[in-house]
Amino acid sequence: MKYGWAVVALMVVALAPSMAQAQLGSAAVYGEYTATHLQNAPLADYIYGATTGLLLSRPELSHHMVLSVDIQGRFVNSNGETLHSVTFGPRLAIRAPKFKLNPFIEFNGGFGQYSDASVKNSADNLFGGEFGVTRPIASRLSLVVDYSYMHYAYRYSLYAPQSYSAGLVFYLKH
Repeated sequence: MKYGWAVVALMVVALAPSMAQAQLGSAAVYGEYTATHLQNAPLADYIYGATTGLLLSRPELSHHMVLSVDIQGRFVNSNGETLHSVTFGPRLAIRAPKFKLNPFIEFNGGFGQYSDASVKNSADNLFGGEFGVTRPIASRLSLVVDYSYMHYAYRYSLYAPQSYSAGLVFYLKH
């Protein structure tokens, strides 16, 4: 999974235009720089990398609320320690044009792969939540900052990866 982030990025770029044409409301791709702290992990330090994903939104629930599905890949590593994951789940965003900030909350689950020098390699389920805020900077572009708290089950114990991310969201169909 050394180049897993590239595979997910290529899939998002290849599939996103056709999905955007569907009657989903809107679609967006995003990329973020991520710092992840692995609590309870053997080395329990920060590892860095990329978070990328695809947001597929239904038409607005109301004038100020949007329900989306987030398909997300996170690929972080440092000093021989890696955590790669693919998750998906619902996302609820609130549009607040008066403040030019759009807070969101989401819940997601999926699978992750962790490795370091002592554990070697493990793959198991990953689930948790995320919250953040986007701020439009152009008609199809927004800044995004978010925080994620996950549980990674490994050998009957839970690691608790906490991620801090910042990046850009590009809306394919708005």
